[in-house]
Amino acid sequence: MKAFERIVKNHITKATTAQLGPFQFAYRPAQDHGPALTEFMEWCDTTCLELNVTKTEEMVVFSSRQQESRLTSAPTFIHGEPVEVVKQYKYLNIN
Repeated sequence: MKAFERIVKNHITKATTAQLGPFQFAYRPAQDHGPALTEFMEWCDTTCLELNVTKTEEMVVFSSRQQESRLTSAPTFIHGEPVEVVKQYKYLNIN
C-alpha cells in the first residue's frame, strides 16, 4: 500500500501549485483519483505486479454528511472489473 500512497502523493504534488499543499486537492470541486489510479495501474503493468481486483475495495472519506450526500462519482474500474465501494474496512497490518 505504501507504493500506491507514494504514487498518489507524487501525482498530487505535481498537479498543485506552490501555494497549495499536496492534500488540498480533496477540498476542490470536481477532483477525483482517476489520473492517480491510471498512473498506478501503468506502474503495476511495468513492474509486472498483478493486482487482485476481487480483493480491492474503494473507500471515499468525507469531512461532512453534506459532501457525502452529493457524491455522484462514476464507479471505479480496474482492467474492466468494477471495484467495490465500502463504508469501512479492516486494515490488516502485516510487518
